[in-house]
Amino acid sequence: MYSCKKKLFDYRNKYVGEYSFSGYNFVKGITGESVDTIFFNQINGELSYDRQLERDKMNLFIEDVISIEFTLNKSGSMSVCSEEGIIDEDYSLSVSFDKYICDYGKPLLGGKHIYTITGKKK
Repeated sequence: MYSCKKKLFDYRNKYVGEYSFSGYNFVKGITGESVDTIFFNQINGELSYDRQLERDKMNLFIEDVISIEFTLNKSGSMSVCSEEGIIDEDYSLSVSFDKYICDYGKPLLGGKHIYTITGKKK
């Protein structure tokens, strides 16, 4: 006897694909001075997910810039390092977050490593 399980639609499928990203990241030292700012414009990247990950997890990859995991709900609200972002109906993405929170679980005393990213699905 055979049993056939139909795979349920995964809402993340509509967000998967190639994107064009722009934005910047900057590092601020513990004394408050800006250490470095890097701008990027129209850089290729993608959103993807691994079926082995939790159902709401996705990956953001921007070539030569960053690769990071985030959570995404059905309405397109995303959470990266405890900061909120959005992917709207026309697949435009917008998010800003402190990478130190991802790396260390909390902001560093006075220091920041901020990424501000916008993107559009190709």
